[in-house]
Amino acid sequence: MADSLEDRINNSCFYGANTSYIVQLYDDYKAGKPIDPSWIDFFEKNPGFNLSQEKSVEPQKELFSQKKQTVHEKEPLGCHDFLTQALYEIKEIYQKNAHLYAKTNPLSSINTAPEQNIDTLSTSLNSYLAQPLPKHFSRDYQAKTVKDFLELLNHIYAGPISIEASYLNQKQQEWCYKKLEELRTQTLTDDKKTLSWLLERLTAADGFERYLANKYPGAKRFSLEGADSLLILLEQLIKTSLEVSSTQEVVLGLTHRGRLNILVNLLGKKVSSLFAEFDGSSPHSIGTGDVKYHQGFSSELIIDNKQVHISLAFNPSHLEIIGPVVAGATLARQEADPLLNPLQVLPIIVHGDSAFCGQGVVMELFNMSKTDGYGTHGTLHLIVNNQIGFTTSNKEDARSTRYCTDIAKMMSIPVLHVNGDDPIAVYQAALFAAQWRATFSSDMIIDLLCYRRQGHNEADEPAVTQPLMYQFIRQHPTPREIFAQQLIDQGVLQNTEVQHMQLKLREMLDTGLSTHINVNDTIKSKRFLAWQSYAAQPLSNKAQTKVDKELLKKFGIELLKSLETVRLHPRVAKIYEDRAAMYADLKPLDWGAAELLAYASLMHDGYNIRL
Repeated sequence: MADSLEDRINNSCFYGANTSYIVQLYDDYKAGKPIDPSWIDFFEKNPGFNLSQEKSVEPQKELFSQKKQTVHEKEPLGCHDFLTQALYEIKEIYQKNAHLYAKTNPLSSINTAPEQNIDTLSTSLNSYLAQPLPKHFSRDYQAKTVKDFLELLNHIYAGPISIEASYLNQKQQEWCYKKLEELRTQTLTDDKKTLSWLLERLTAADGFERYLANKYPGAKRFSLEGADSLLILLEQLIKTSLEVSSTQEVVLGLTHRGRLNILVNLLGKKVSSLFAEFDGSSPHSIGTGDVKYHQGFSSELIIDNKQVHISLAFNPSHLEIIGPVVAGATLARQEADPLLNPLQVLPIIVHGDSAFCGQGVVMELFNMSKTDGYGTHGTLHLIVNNQIGFTTSNKEDARSTRYCTDIAKMMSIPVLHVNGDDPIAVYQAALFAAQWRATFSSDMIIDLLCYRRQGHNEADEPAVTQPLMYQFIRQHPTPREIFAQQLIDQGVLQNTEVQHMQLKLREMLDTGLSTHINVNDTIKSKRFLAWQSYAAQPLSNKAQTKVDKELLKKFGIELLKSLETVRLHPRVAKIYEDRAAMYADLKPLDWGAAELLAYASLMHDGYNIRL
């Protein structure tokens, strides 16, 4: 029996329910009765063919049935017909391999050539397209015919969003495929509120960059242009996490790229404050160079009358080094407040594609992410994949894997690849990721495929090293332009409504105030209040770290007492004999003995210690 699905389809007439029909054709051929010329040609080329004895049919039926039971043990008994099996296998191929064909790249409608061509397999089912969908599928999918079902699979798995999850355990795989199918089959056509919000966020991202470019031409800003939908992705992750995990705090690590845009359009930093940093008149403009792209920030986002505290970590130019900082800050918050469920503190780390697969600290962070004492109950990793690392766009020159995300497969976590030009797909990816973390308390990755409209910074000319890429980019409409035209064409919005969004944003930027209406800068969060006593003091003040000598002696006695039931190695026993003298103030303290006393003093004051 042929192994490939295509061969099985081409030879499907020789087994299954067609047996009796072909037997009759063969008998008519032998009796000289008129039959289709193609069958005459077949029987003449196969003189040993004898279906009347079913020697050719039954072995194939039996082998097919055995293979089907092996691959699909949970399928309903009796589903052994060829079409059902073919559709099961095509669905499985879509789930595992459609990411290779998906329309996730805004710079190209065709992805790299995969091992098994879905289009070819689907074409092989051409003679079945008009047939009703078998009941085993029609009860789970809103499709009436085989053609409808294949189009639905293509929409779910090979459209602007695709998934890699075939290496997960069975439970996680089933969750991922079911969730993606659920999200991709939901239509937003009638949801004007959500569609308008998506366009408004793209308008904010796009308009901010244009405004800044006009006000400070030639200045470095590490523009978000081309990756505008990152704003949607971040905000929707927070919104959904609040809904499914009751999130109270978000710890955010950002790259330089798009940092200023996110500060203004998500965290609500006042535009006037940012302009002062560009002008050099801000009291925070310490140092020289691009220090404004390192600074942290915090704010209170109000969603459905609920408050979420967002902390943006300071980030130096060492790119991925912010990852473990965000993870550590998250864990500290999870442990500091016993009333918080760990899922209520959400860590989000934004990466660049080349840095993500090129810097060892990323692998180190993943390696520690599930260990005792370091896990965060799931970090969401977002990759701003502008498909170029400074000047290198050919992946064969940048990495040894197909995707920049492949390094994270060591952790068995799902990866979504999303077209940054499709805000609806980005919105769905955010829903997926927040619900994944709420369900499995595990990391996951969203690979946001986009592009970089400007150079590495605005002083660079990218066409010098990438002339063809940037010839395409400069003719390519922005994500806002694409989506605005789409909504106008669908009748969701009028052109005047789209223009009003742009004018409203311009007015907000002109005022110099926050462009995010859901940020409240008058609320003093518990995190803010906890730091007030430190922030109010001069940085030069020295902390009082003395501990009473008698208390230190008490700590030493307790440390030694804890070893009374332990049989020590002779060399270790000698160390503690010396420390007993030190704790009795008979010998000077060494560093090791002093460290233990320091740890003991922290525990005495109620602090957790992690070594």
